[in-house]
Amino acid sequence: MQFREAVKRSWYFGWKYRCVICGAGTRKRMTIVADVPEMTEKQVVGAEYVPSDDCPICYANRRSRLVYAYLTRMRPLRPGEVVLHFAPELSLYRFVFRRSGVKYHPADLNPAAYPEIPRVEPVDVTAIPYPDKTFDLILCNHVLEHVADDRRAMRELRRVLKDDGVALLQVPLALALEDTDEDLSVTDPAERERRFGQFDHLRLYAVRDYAARLSEAGFDVELAPSREIVGPRRDLSLDVNPLERLVIGRPRLGTVVRPSARLTPGGVAFRTRPGLRPSRARPASA
Repeated sequence: MQFREAVKRSWYFGWKYRCVICGAGTRKRMTIVADVPEMTEKQVVGAEYVPSDDCPICYANRRSRLVYAYLTRMRPLRPGEVVLHFAPELSLYRFVFRRSGVKYHPADLNPAAYPEIPRVEPVDVTAIPYPDKTFDLILCNHVLEHVADDRRAMRELRRVLKDDGVALLQVPLALALEDTDEDLSVTDPAERERRFGQFDHLRLYAVRDYAARLSEAGFDVELAPSREIVGPRRDLSLDVNPLERLVIGRPRLGTVVRPSARLTPGGVAFRTRPGLRPSRARPASA
């Protein structure tokens, strides 16, 4: 692992960019997200097209830099905490979790996709093989838009989260949509990319609907503006989307959740910071 990183740092070495997470100076960055015009029209944040956004060393991008800022500034880890990390980002594993003293459980349906992260567990987010109230912190970022039964996955995440735990639940959010665009019958990769932003996405969430689904699963939901998380650190401020909100779920106490349960939609615990109006936000290019 150290050899691979050394080779990458040598190959990409330069002065044009400096990653705020791994500290690498590089001559270029990668562009991972496809340029899909419909995503711009729908004002999608969290999966917007940003040329030269991804660090070639640790693969950090706008959304992982936002999570990094939250975990280092707003909610520092405590030794002994138990962490479940779905689709684990290399940058967060290496520079937040690896030497933090937490009990770290990286997880994914396809562990082989993470050759630089050791001991990734094969876990289905709709059937998490851990007892109730196991984890202090859960990261499940950019996973739920891939899952056919996303509501079941949300209930599972709520079930295994401790009563005082925190779940970070980022997904691409379309600020211009009033309702989630979802159609499981769409299987053509090109049509999925056009409608949902990526060939393997099954839906594109509207902000309030996403918060409502999480609330039905037993979460209190907070959408924390990126500017408040990043704060005065200019290096991070230049590297996150000012329109992006960090989706933070905390257990709503008194809610009983079981893997097979179907909760009746009730009051939506949709909370944002004062003045935030997600569905009326301006496009990222404004």
